[in-house]
Amino acid sequence: MNRTQIEVSGALVKGERNYLPLGMNPTTNETKDSVETRRRMLEDRLLGELIFKVSDEEWKGLTLLVRALEDSPRCRVTERGSIIVGFDDEVEVGLDVRETVMRKESLSRVFERNSTYMDHLVVYARSVDSGISKRVCITSSDSYQEETPATDMCVAFVLWANDGFRDPPMTLIDAVEYCKDPEGLRELEESYEDRRRQRILEMYERDEAISRERDLKSTRELQEWRLERLGWRDIMQEHKEDTGEDTLESVIARGIRTSILVGVSE
Repeated sequence: MNRTQIEVSGALVKGERNYLPLGMNPTTNETKDSVETRRRMLEDRLLGELIFKVSDEEWKGLTLLVRALEDSPRCRVTERGSIIVGFDDEVEVGLDVRETVMRKESLSRVFERNSTYMDHLVVYARSVDSGISKRVCITSSDSYQEETPATDMCVAFVLWANDGFRDPPMTLIDAVEYCKDPEGLRELEESYEDRRRQRILEMYERDEAISRERDLKSTRELQEWRLERLGWRDIMQEHKEDTGEDTLESVIARGIRTSILVGVSE
């Protein structure tokens, strides 16, 4: 399966407005307390009860994620804590922050070294009209250290979304096309699968033909070597006792004996 890798750029992309829930958007003349309250509300929405279980590193990344969302001109956050961004007029892309963080946190307790599964962002594409959705396989960049918090990778997703999902991978493009026309894409995938099976069958048949030809050659050489060491009377006796078996060895030996005996009779 193809995977895209995303990296954090040097600065946040600032827009004229954003799509955060009511009460979570920055306003002018905010007091320090109101800023902290608003950001805490957004943190709670992103992680829910998971906020009490994450590591200090994830906490730091969560702070950056909240700042990135405040400055994002395109991202909105659902009650479930998913970050939603429009890919185009028909399809939107979502990042499940809680599941992404939970996967990283839970697997880090199981493996001494981070598994590649921990680098996966839980991303999906969804049709705006029909609600049809499809998961997308997206991982963090190889430039990240293994211990990079999942929330840092979520920040990278926000920055990538702000940039209009530049250079989207085939996994994302396929998911978007599926959401637009699931039947059409399914037929295309079935066509690809049929051609793949046909190629496998042709390769198998070719290998089988090569194997049969190799067996035929080696069997003939062996029978010729054996019969050349017999006298013609022994060959006649063997030919007389031939029961007509249709094994490869019997058929080839029969043909060689016949050629030898015909030559002797002439």
